[in-house]
Amino acid sequence: LHLLHLSSRGSIAPHVDNLEAFGRTIAGVSLGGDRVMRFKQVSEPAEGMTRDGPSEFDVLLEKESAYVQS
Repeated sequence: LHLLHLSSRGSIAPHVDNLEAFGRTIAGVSLGGDRVMRFKQVSEPAEGMTRDGPSEFDVLLEKESAYVQS
């Protein structure tokens, strides 16, 4: 379990989540105002994986919403 709190002016720098520590599924809840989560391809897909779609895209996280990445 990892908890993160940001002020309205805060941000999370680009990073790659640690799959060994957290596994392949990440869930989150947006408790503040609307936020934009930006995804960017940082490397080639892992062996056995394929990449479909754009190499960068944004997702609007509306306040009080939840998301799951896997």
